[in-house]
Amino acid sequence: NSRIAAFVCTIVSNTCFGSENNKVMLGQQGAIAAVAKVMSHHKADVSVQSRGALALRNLGFKCPENHETAGKVGAIEALLNAIVNNFDNRELVHQSSVALA
Repeated sequence: NSRIAAFVCTIVSNTCFGSENNKVMLGQQGAIAAVAKVMSHHKADVSVQSRGALALRNLGFKCPENHETAGKVGAIEALLNAIVNNFDNRELVHQSSVALA
């Protein structure tokens, strides 16, 4: 269900925002892979894509180990697909681009 997927992405995003410990813990527990998988399964749902991009952005912010994990579990591909499939959505493109930076 895409509504549940979007909600879970929001929970991940909020849980790691501003907390280095939570970012690291969520990254180690597979949250990056889970968000990337959700984004790949709900490519047509803009809400899932936006919330997933924000979750990946927050997970990776100032957290090099999560950047490394993102490169291994398909998160980069998920973000690039979000940009390509939603190029007319400025907020989604912005969140995805920042997450990739």
